[in-house]
Amino acid sequence: MSYDEHFSLDNLPYGIASTITDPHQRVVATRLRNDVFLIADLRKWPPEILDALAQPTLNKTAMLPREDLKTIRESLKVLLTQPDILEEFAVPLHKIRMHLPFTLKGFTAFECSRKHLLNTRERLPPAFLHMPIGQSGCVSTVVPSGTRIVRPHGHYFDDKDNVVFGPSRAMDFELEMGCIIGKPSRIGHAVEIDEADEHIFGLVLINDWTARDLEKFETAGGGAALNSKSFGTTMSPWVVTLEALEPFACEPKPRPQDMHPASYLHDPKKLSTYSIEVTAEIIREGEEKNRETVCKSNLKELSWTFRDLVAHQSVNGCKLRTGDLLTTGVISGDADDAHGCLLEDTTLNKDPGADNNEDIWLKDGDEVRLTAVAAPGVGWANPPSGLNLSNPLSISPFLFWCLLLVNHPPFYYLRLSLVNWYSSGKMMNIKLSGLALLALRVVSVFAQEAGEAATSAPIQAELKADISTSFPEADIFGVKLVNGKITKALIDIENKEDGPIDVAFVGGALRTTQQLPEGAPAGADVIRNLTAVRYDVSIPAGEKQSLPFNFVLDMNPQDVIVDLSAVITNPAGQIFQVQVHSGPASIVEAPTSIFDPEIIFLYLFLSGVFGGVLYFKDYDESWIPSHHINRPVAKRVKSSASGKSKQ
Repeated sequence: MSYDEHFSLDNLPYGIASTITDPHQRVVATRLRNDVFLIADLRKWPPEILDALAQPTLNKTAMLPREDLKTIRESLKVLLTQPDILEEFAVPLHKIRMHLPFTLKGFTAFECSRKHLLNTRERLPPAFLHMPIGQSGCVSTVVPSGTRIVRPHGHYFDDKDNVVFGPSRAMDFELEMGCIIGKPSRIGHAVEIDEADEHIFGLVLINDWTARDLEKFETAGGGAALNSKSFGTTMSPWVVTLEALEPFACEPKPRPQDMHPASYLHDPKKLSTYSIEVTAEIIREGEEKNRETVCKSNLKELSWTFRDLVAHQSVNGCKLRTGDLLTTGVISGDADDAHGCLLEDTTLNKDPGADNNEDIWLKDGDEVRLTAVAAPGVGWANPPSGLNLSNPLSISPFLFWCLLLVNHPPFYYLRLSLVNWYSSGKMMNIKLSGLALLALRVVSVFAQEAGEAATSAPIQAELKADISTSFPEADIFGVKLVNGKITKALIDIENKEDGPIDVAFVGGALRTTQQLPEGAPAGADVIRNLTAVRYDVSIPAGEKQSLPFNFVLDMNPQDVIVDLSAVITNPAGQIFQVQVHSGPASIVEAPTSIFDPEIIFLYLFLSGVFGGVLYFKDYDESWIPSHHINRPVAKRVKSSASGKSKQ
């Protein structure tokens, strides 16, 4: 589901995107329907704006003066109505990869919902009646929506109230929103509430994942939640600006009479928040047919606004920095279907065993999709983020460590891909049967490499795809890998399956062409591993797609074998390691130009030496004074003592 209706000309959010043809080049982008536009390419921008738009994060863009941001927005509204611009610069959404939009500097998780606190506690914290309450979050684990979250380990109470350590059994989501700080403040300076909007660049949609059983143990007796929340927070890749939300400004929900905010939180602006409907859906086992809407609420239900958060964050002199994230906490309403997390349902049910009832909470493979809309054409749509096993490869730890330890090329690509999947938490939604099939193939290869008398286990499926690799810059003498120059390979994949196939990674290695001595260890012929590139590209049935794979070398000239392999899944979720290229190549030094500074210096030096030789060859000494040429000759003289007679 693309939710393209949320991205009209009235929205024009900011994000950071790269294309599948140039995955390493991240730039500022915007979205219109199902197309993404790299903003820097659309026109000739002033130098300071162009510099900001070419950055791999939005931090510099967010620091631009309001006048410059207004120029960008007004220009986009005109440019993206021109047919020639749309035709030339539109990049389809499936050819784009979105990234975390900001380099986050700080993260404060507030609690702004009175209803959420009442639904989950016996009474309101006294401080909530006077100010927004909150705690510091963990910046290092804020990731873009669509990233899969690994179930955390920690301490919790079991059914008999014993303290145990293990993977959480009570995983929950939290439906939240956040504001990103653009304009920084000075340390020691409190931002006035009527100036707060000047410091807010835009709003994002947040899922602050929480392990409720770990949280219950950590907060018992007044402790603070730490490991129960610091393992993962997903943030929407698109940032909607306050300019786009201005038409939807509204009054916040009236505060009850028992709330007494301090004077610095008395907001003179009547329309101080926004009417934004937020929705949470759980997709059980990652299957759309099992999708269930579990929450519908609205931002205006909160007791504290984003303007309140900015004023309160800085009232003690705390410095606001570009890229600071301030979140609302769970957005809950009064209705029964307006609970912004599963914890509220379990608490309201008053089930004494709910904390340890794993059927209530998120299971491995479940996905959570958050959406928000201010009005048709202006909203957020996040890719669903899923929950992984606490150890994605726990079905076979032995095989996982085999992949880590064995360095032979057939293992290298699998090892690198799996380790990247595991460390980034962005595993694809793979059935365990597919992973088991991959493990079965690995065991077969391992047995053959070890010289055991074993045959490969029968493979139950084959990948239906035509794959070829070319090196566009190769000549009639073959493939040359020039030191210091980018070597470009182009992998063409034509999908012959009935459904889409997913290309996860492409990696490779260089092997020596020399014959190894008998008994050499496996992998001894590998002289260089090539950095794997993650694509996460889906190729529809019957379509063909070209994927670039680039690398740079700095090695001694020699002949090598270039091996490239891809990790691909078919429509059934089965995983295949496919060798896409294996062929000879030569590593060579870059050709030397006559305009190379070192060559020019050598030319000048040799010319000087040659000119000097010619000059002194027939040298005329007649002009030199004779006394300079015929130097005085030292003569031996007798000392005064030599003439005396001996006594």
